[in-house]
Amino acid sequence: MAGEARKVTQAFAVYMKKNAKRLRYFYINDQLHKIIYVNRPNNQVMAWCYSERCRKMYQWSHIRKNAEIGYGIKEVSEMLNRSVRTLREYYLTGMIEEPERTYSLETGRLGKFIFSETDIKKIRETMMTLHRGRPRNDGMVVPAATLTKAELDARLNHGISLYTKTSEGKFVPVYEAENW
Repeated sequence: MAGEARKVTQAFAVYMKKNAKRLRYFYINDQLHKIIYVNRPNNQVMAWCYSERCRKMYQWSHIRKNAEIGYGIKEVSEMLNRSVRTLREYYLTGMIEEPERTYSLETGRLGKFIFSETDIKKIRETMMTLHRGRPRNDGMVVPAATLTKAELDARLNHGISLYTKTSEGKFVPVYEAENW
């Protein structure tokens, strides 16, 4: 029995390592940074701070513990079950704040938009106020296919959401299941 548990734990560790997101952009002190160089033996990371337009040196262990990961618009659209076009529409119409934008360090040419975890949570809150479909007579808002807070936290923290199959064949999160 212990050998089987060890195999499952090892398989889970391999799965997590294979699917772990490489940290390239991060937010610390509400400023967007791009990793230039990591020296793990010296516990140092050199990063470019976009808002101050300068290089900064940090402790790698501090960044790993305290930094918010920066996500591209495609990752955010997959995370929130919305299209890239819909997210662009949200910030172009002013429904959400425009995320911070990168630029080329050599030419200064504008690059891609990077969202922080707080930005993603604000987008989810905005999505909760949007009604999908024909207006209801009672005026209530029905947000379609919007993630719960627990699901979003699991996706942001690379956690695992546990689902169970109901008697009708639908998959529901365990915390919403009647009998599990």
